[in-house]
Amino acid sequence: MPKVLQEAGYAERARLLSLFSLHFGGMAGAIAGGRLGERFGLPKVVVGYFPAAALSIALIGSNPGTGMLFLLVFVAGATTIGTQILLYASTAQLYNLSVRSTGLGWASGVERIGAIVGPTRGGVLLGRELPLSQNFLIFAVPAAISALAMMVFAFRDGCAPDWRGLAAA
Repeated sequence: MPKVLQEAGYAERARLLSLFSLHFGGMAGAIAGGRLGERFGLPKVVVGYFPAAALSIALIGSNPGTGMLFLLVFVAGATTIGTQILLYASTAQLYNLSVRSTGLGWASGVERIGAIVGPTRGGVLLGRELPLSQNFLIFAVPAAISALAMMVFAFRDGCAPDWRGLAAA
């Protein structure tokens, strides 16, 4: 993130504080998601978090002012890092007991692959010198795909989101 924000012209202090904002958002997102998950079910919360992640990541590419950048990065951290934590907890609701450990293993493996491939692809994108907005639109694609995948699980298991109930929270 600091390298991308450097290319976008943000000051060094803003680039470094964005990392703080990202990880603080991750902690806040996990805590808030856990509380929301107790009330509505974790799959519903995850289904809501992923589109928010895609939107916040895409909007970072619009080169917002520093204050808005911190807010968007905070939301991105809350809905990406926070979602990773919630996904581990939601395996108990998504998988039957007989395959729960296998499901968690696969989820961990895919997440680790993403943690390796993501920064590598980010470096490739930076090397292509695409406009900032295009880079962040591309970065938002995995969150959008994840939202669709979680909707399949949520609808399959009868956990379809009740957006009215979520908005009332």
